[in-house]
Amino acid sequence: MEKNEESKSVGVVEMIAEERTKEMREKVLKNVVNFIEEFHDESDRLVAIVGTIKMNDLLEQAIRKSLLSVSNKEHKRLFDDLKPLSSFSSKVHLAYRLGLIDKEFRNALDAVRVIRNSFAHEDSSKDLQSVDVTKPLSKLRTIFKKDRQIMQFTDLSPWSNEHPEETNFFRTTISLIYAHLGFLVELIEQPKKVKLTMSLIIK
Repeated sequence: MEKNEESKSVGVVEMIAEERTKEMREKVLKNVVNFIEEFHDESDRLVAIVGTIKMNDLLEQAIRKSLLSVSNKEHKRLFDDLKPLSSFSSKVHLAYRLGLIDKEFRNALDAVRVIRNSFAHEDSSKDLQSVDVTKPLSKLRTIFKKDRQIMQFTDLSPWSNEHPEETNFFRTTISLIYAHLGFLVELIEQPKKVKLTMSLIIK
């Protein structure tokens, strides 16, 4: 009887795991669609700059949930302007060191940052063809070249017949990265509060 109950428990665990995977895919897809709809008629420049701002906000949320819960005042000591974690780059590297994202995801975010900076420094540039982003785009292609999801969304994206291939690839990649960051924030659990006091050390 105990063996049967144990087998039943394993089956339930496996089913829950499958449902969580399905839930993740559905939420990521929903985030991708929302991003595409929001930026469908916008320029590459806006997609890069505003898209990075959105990613920056999600990274901050993910990092905040991974650290000890503190007041907003304490939080601002790290994340406000000119503070240690105010930049997109610093958030990307801390997220990597915390184990929230892997090396390839970090590299992808860094490539997006470079593209964002290229547009930010060229006020008149509106599309990818007018800025020098060959290297970061190449890095993104290297990272995602084996990802069937990227290929599928690139082919089916509503941008596919309206823009050059590299523009479609860039926008699709941005939307997927953003979508996965959004789901990451949902997955992270706040760490339990632990206080280390001198009395504990002495004992």
